[in-house]
Amino acid sequence: MISSARPTSSPVADGGNSVQGSPPPREISAYDRRFWLAYSANLLAMLTVVLLYRYADLVSHLGGGPYELGWIVGVGMMGVLPTRFVLGGVIDRYGAHRVWMASLVAMAASCFAHLTLTTCHGPGIFLLRLLFAMSVAGTFASVMIWIGDRVPDVRLSEMFAMLGSGGFIAMVIGSFVGDWLAGATPGSAQAVRRMLLAAGCMSVAAVGLAWLAGWGLRRIVHQRRRPLLLVLRRYHSVGLAVISLGSGMALTLAPTFLRPFTAELGIGQIAVFFTAYALTALVGRVITRRWAQRIGLRAMILLGTVVTAVAVALLATVHSRLGLIPPAVVLGVGHAILLPPVFAAGSQTFPRRYRGTGVMFIMAAYDLGTLIGAPLAGAILRFSPKAGLAPYPTMFLTVAGLLIVLGACYALLPEPSRPRRRMIRRNVRVDSRQPILVPASEPSVQSEPAITSGSEFCPSLGHTPHQPDGGPANVC
Repeated sequence: MISSARPTSSPVADGGNSVQGSPPPREISAYDRRFWLAYSANLLAMLTVVLLYRYADLVSHLGGGPYELGWIVGVGMMGVLPTRFVLGGVIDRYGAHRVWMASLVAMAASCFAHLTLTTCHGPGIFLLRLLFAMSVAGTFASVMIWIGDRVPDVRLSEMFAMLGSGGFIAMVIGSFVGDWLAGATPGSAQAVRRMLLAAGCMSVAAVGLAWLAGWGLRRIVHQRRRPLLLVLRRYHSVGLAVISLGSGMALTLAPTFLRPFTAELGIGQIAVFFTAYALTALVGRVITRRWAQRIGLRAMILLGTVVTAVAVALLATVHSRLGLIPPAVVLGVGHAILLPPVFAAGSQTFPRRYRGTGVMFIMAAYDLGTLIGAPLAGAILRFSPKAGLAPYPTMFLTVAGLLIVLGACYALLPEPSRPRRRMIRRNVRVDSRQPILVPASEPSVQSEPAITSGSEFCPSLGHTPHQPDGGPANVC
C-alpha cells in the first residue's frame, strides 16, 4: 500500500467510465521532484561506491596485499548474502524510506570510520567492510522499493531502469574524480585520506537528498505478517532466481578479470572499455525503459540474456585496445536490457507488503552468482592450460555458454503467477512506518497508482476502481 488519500471524484467500475459531471482525477507524474531528489541521492551513493573501487590502496597503505584484500572483500560479501533477507523483512516492516535513510547514514559512518584504522590485520577493517557492504545493499534495495511503490507494477521495469542509469553516470564521473583525488601519489596516506573523506561527504549529501525526497509524505503500516521462510516458499520464483544468478556470474567478469586479461595481451589502458560500456548502458537504459510494457518482462529478460552472453563471448576475440570497444558496447546493451526486468519481475511475484523481501531475494541470487562466478572463472584460468586450452578465451566462452543454458532453463520453467489480492476492506493504523506517496498538503490529488487502504490498483483499468458509494469495486 502506498496511498491513503482519496480523489474528490471517484470513477465508477462500469467499463472504466467516470460518473457524469465528475472529471477524472489528475495523476502525478512519476518523474516529479521527489523522483529526481531520489535519483540524485542514489547517484551520490553510487559515486561513493565507485570511489571505493580504490579500496586496494587503503589495504596497501595499511600493510596488506592482494591476499588480505581478497579476504576483506570476501568476508564483506559473504556477510551481506544472509543479511539481505533480514534487511528485506526490515523494509517490509518499517518502510523503505526509513531503511534508505539508515543505510545512507551507515554508509557515511563506515567511510569516516575507515580513517581511524591503523592496520589491516585486525577485526576492525573486516567489521567496517561488512558495515559498508550492508549499507550499500540496504541503500540500493530500499530506494528501488521506494521508487517502485510510486508507480503501478507495469512501470516497475521502466522506473528501475531510469533509477539505475545514475549508476553508469557515477561510473564515468567517479573514475575521473578518483584519479583527481589520487593525484600524483596514488596509494599514499594523503590520497587514501582524501578518498575516504570525499566518499563520506557524498554519503552525507545523499542523506539530505533522501530526506527531502520523502519529506511531507504520510505513512501507513501493513499489519499482516508471515514468517520469512513461509513468504519465500509461497512467492519465490525459481526461474528468476536462476537468471539472476547467471547475471551475477556474467556481469562480474569484466570488473574482476579484464585488467589481468588485457595485461596478458600487453594492453595498458582499459578506460576505453569502461567508458564505452557505461555510456552505452546509460543510453540503452533510456531508450529501452518502456520496452517491457510493449513486449513483456519475460521477452526482455530472454533478449537481455542472449545479448549479454554474446558480449561475454566477444571478449574472447579481443587482441588490441580498439578491440575492447565492440564487446563493451554489446555488454552495455545487455546490462541495460537484462537487469531492470529481472528485478521488476522478481518484485512483482511478491505482494506489495513483502516487496522488500522480494527484491532482496533476487539481489541475493545475483550476489550468489558473483560468489560462484569468480571462483569458477579462476579455476578455469588455472586448469585450462593443462588441457592445452587458451585460458581467457576458454573462460569467457564457458561463462557465455553457462548463461545461455541458464536462460534456456528460465525459458522452459513456467512463468511465475502474480499473487492473488483479496478485495477486503481493513482498518489500517496510520503511523510513520510505510511510505505512501501523496503529500498531506494535496489530499485531492491521486498518485500513480492511488492505492487506498483496503483496495488495490487495477492494471486493466489504469486506476483504483470504486463503486458509486465510494467503496472498492472488485472488478480486476
